[in-house]
Amino acid sequence: MNFVFRVCLRYRYLCLSRVDIMSKYRGVLCSKVVSLLFILLLFSSYSLAVDIVRMNQAKSLLDIKTRYKTEILELALRSSESVYGPYKIVTKGPATTINRAILEVSKGTTINAFMAITTAEWEKKTLAIRIPLRRGLLKYRLLAVNKNNLAAFATINSLDDLKKLKVGLRRGWATTSIMKAHGFNVIEATTYKGVFQMLASGRVDYIPRGVNEVYHELETLKHELPNLAIEGRLALAIPAPYYLFISPSEPRLAQRLTYGLEAMVKNNSLGDVFYQYYADDIEKARLSERQVMAIENPYLPDETPLERLNLWFEHDLKE
Repeated sequence: MNFVFRVCLRYRYLCLSRVDIMSKYRGVLCSKVVSLLFILLLFSSYSLAVDIVRMNQAKSLLDIKTRYKTEILELALRSSESVYGPYKIVTKGPATTINRAILEVSKGTTINAFMAITTAEWEKKTLAIRIPLRRGLLKYRLLAVNKNNLAAFATINSLDDLKKLKVGLRRGWATTSIMKAHGFNVIEATTYKGVFQMLASGRVDYIPRGVNEVYHELETLKHELPNLAIEGRLALAIPAPYYLFISPSEPRLAQRLTYGLEAMVKNNSLGDVFYQYYADDIEKARLSERQVMAIENPYLPDETPLERLNLWFEHDLKE
């Protein structure tokens, strides 16, 4: 880039020189050359720009949720590389809470991107890319329970029945706010692991976890908390689109990732990765055989693209 700039200045000097046997054409010719070189200079600056995505450090790089998010992000950036140029992903600091993440992404100084269940607050304070990264699978929650308390669920046939039991959730989760709004008996933990410890100790009766989460979570915890199980008859349906949110200070990055994710929807690579990771969980969940109880999400933004059927895995089930 510096070389091109020096060449531009050199040509400018030559154009202004009085020693020129083609003085008649000097002005027009040199003007075109200088214009061309400055365009080259601008193009060089643009092509050397690197889009940097700064994400919060994940809890574990071995966790399937982390691997899935990383692969989707990489593919979205790669799918936009021919248009937007090179990119880099940088992880910052330890894992943070949802409430802290909103603050950090809105400022954009530490991290400029985060993935979470959408809320009105997220969409107000950041740039939401309204493509559900997990294709709406998180809507369906199975109940993680204590093996010693399975009998308590044999007579559960309605949401009113379920409200008589204690549900364990983490403070700050979108699901916590949703279930509180519907009058569920919510007991909060301050940490992710603390939610499962409450269930193992009998402080709560169940934890609603996504089909994409619960099997891997219980497998990971089976030695430490061996008395946890998945209830086999019930499921909850809580609309909870999982988006990528970008700092308002990074509109180009938001445009780039929107372009990349839309390309993945169009060529179905998003669907391919989705089923690569979650086909087995969907099969094990046997949703069609369960009693699915719907819980409205009062915080679901009006802009949620429910009409775009190809974004949601439910549409695949109906085909």
